[in-house]
Amino acid sequence: MTISSCDSAAGAEAELVDRFREYYLATDHEAVRELERRTLGVAYGGNGYTDVHQAERLVSLLGLGEGDRVLELGSGAGWPGLYIAQESGAMVVLSDVPWEGVSWGRRHARAEGLPADAVACLGAEIPFKDRSFDGVTHSDVLC
Repeated sequence: MTISSCDSAAGAEAELVDRFREYYLATDHEAVRELERRTLGVAYGGNGYTDVHQAERLVSLLGLGEGDRVLELGSGAGWPGLYIAQESGAMVVLSDVPWEGVSWGRRHARAEGLPADAVACLGAEIPFKDRSFDGVTHSDVLC
């Protein structure tokens, strides 16, 4: 698993990124994990509104399986991307601006043996060639 960084957020966006960085630094706290288990049904670094049933639907709609590659835009710490990797066997690339979020997702994926990679990057600067992925997902990113 590799992580590259092209973090170039500026101005008001940088302030928002800093707030998320602080959140991700607390992601390992057991109270956060328990809250996530109770609200989402899993503990994969979720901080959005996608629930486990919606994540299952993403796997189904995209028809994902082993050998497929999925880009998770705005993944934060990995929800629902890591769940998608777990359920489908597809390689999921987590991508978001805050390094703290994607690095937590990377550590968690390693510990769980999930097929995942990560990149800390603005969505407009993702360092992949066209057609690198079989699917792209996002959760609460473009809202």
